[in-house]
Amino acid sequence: LEFLSFGRIGFLAFLESFPYQWIVVSLIFFLAASTFLSRYDISYKKSFKALLGILLLLIFIAGAVLAISGVNENIENKLMKGKFSLLQHFYGERKGIWRNGIMGRIIKIQDSALTIETPDNNQVYVQLTGDTHFLTGSDFHSGDYIRAVGKWDKGNFEASGIRHFNKGEGFMGGPVNKEKGTGSGLMRVH
Repeated sequence: LEFLSFGRIGFLAFLESFPYQWIVVSLIFFLAASTFLSRYDISYKKSFKALLGILLLLIFIAGAVLAISGVNENIENKLMKGKFSLLQHFYGERKGIWRNGIMGRIIKIQDSALTIETPDNNQVYVQLTGDTHFLTGSDFHSGDYIRAVGKWDKGNFEASGIRHFNKGEGFMGGPVNKEKGTGSGLMRVH
């Protein structure tokens, strides 16, 4: 959601980074559960509101159990090692790089540019121009995490807007696990 603070171009980056796969999976699960419940007597004994409430509660409980148990991080770590390739689309397919946005850790600071390292260890040259808007200031340090919107120009990223990440947060807003080097979100933090 932080891309939305950049305005129109941030909205385009937000649309690119939106987890559409998870929405589709949720809809499929909801339709399957609705079909299952309509075939058995349990659905006729309860009101639709009660069934919907129970279904949503089960979804939230399952999500919380997966987040707390670390199953999600284990799957993500195995994906980074090349296992479970079928699930690759659900776990950071773009690895911090989109057509209108980019995010990563600053590894080098120049006069009018930053070199960042994306979550998959690629180095990207982010060009800062006179038109670049600094939403959280321009005091960058090596090791800071940034999110930027703009456009690609011959392999370099020309930033029209740039902001810091809040310290202690992963790429998707979750806290960083210092031991594993991961956030609780969908993208890995190195």
